[in-house]
Amino acid sequence: GWPETEARPTTELRALIHPDDLESYDAHMALHREIFAGKRVPVPPHLHRIRCLDGSYRWIKVVTDVDSTFRDPGGRLFGFALDMHDQQEAIRGLADVIAGGQVGTWRHDLRTNALVINDRWAEIIGRRPEDLPSPMTIDDWRALVHPEDMARLNTTQAPKFRSRDYFCTEEFRMRHADGHWVWILSRGRAVEMAATGEALVLSGVHLDISRRKQLEAELIAKNDFLQRLTETSVSGILAFDPSGVIVFANMEAEQILDTDGAGLVGRSHAALGWLHGHHDGAGAGRGFPFGRVAQGGETLHDLRLTLPRPDGTERVISVNAAPMEARGGPVQVVCSVSDITQRLQDERRLAEAA
Repeated sequence: GWPETEARPTTELRALIHPDDLESYDAHMALHREIFAGKRVPVPPHLHRIRCLDGSYRWIKVVTDVDSTFRDPGGRLFGFALDMHDQQEAIRGLADVIAGGQVGTWRHDLRTNALVINDRWAEIIGRRPEDLPSPMTIDDWRALVHPEDMARLNTTQAPKFRSRDYFCTEEFRMRHADGHWVWILSRGRAVEMAATGEALVLSGVHLDISRRKQLEAELIAKNDFLQRLTETSVSGILAFDPSGVIVFANMEAEQILDTDGAGLVGRSHAALGWLHGHHDGAGAGRGFPFGRVAQGGETLHDLRLTLPRPDGTERVISVNAAPMEARGGPVQVVCSVSDITQRLQDERRLAEAA
């Protein structure tokens, strides 16, 4: 809000500088004084906040023409200022998002192989930027990647780059300063391109996904354990989706119920031969009451059904069934089945003998 062409002492200007920027502003002005002393020192552009008439602060970029004082008869120093407030606030907002999201950033110049990283990139692998080579190159990154993963990345990335596909999403391990391996999710894309269509600069982010990888490994181990458990079970185990279609059957269930060799998974509960009626004859033809379990929430214990065999004989099946509701998901039905034909025959013989 100052009038144009009116001379003001630099002390008045300094009084408007944001307190956090005063140190760097004073260093900038010290370079001006060296120029007035006859030294040709470089003066890089300076960014600071200045207070406006309404009391708010705006980001200003000051550019100094170093040689102007040697050209001007009065020895004055010239320059210009740019209002960079909107751009700088956007940059600061992005920096806050990156810091809050614990995201490591990287920038790879393919022309020089130079690699520029932020503090979080180094922190993920237990280091500080000053602990890493300076300047850092892409070869320094390669030296930190697990050899098996590096071989895989070389194989997958080469054809992508040849086809000028410069968008990448990769998972790999990097060596932590403590010696263990950290799982990284890296995403990047080309941010500068040559006129020929080749990438000049790639930029992206690193995320630490070690915890996710650990949970995945634990889940796989649990699934393997459950799979071995169900396969070695002496009972047949079945799982139905909400519509009554079999989505899982272990080997024992296949041996008991798959009389025609067509397999069980994908078949409806109503299409299986074990639903023909109760062994004791009461309510024959009603079959397996899927709806009572799925919709009614009923749990069935030792429900006995008959299963016709291709040779005309019958098996007697004992069924236990219960609803299983996933969190926020639909209700499924889980069953255990046992062939009790031989047991009933033995009980009958014992009864007759008694």
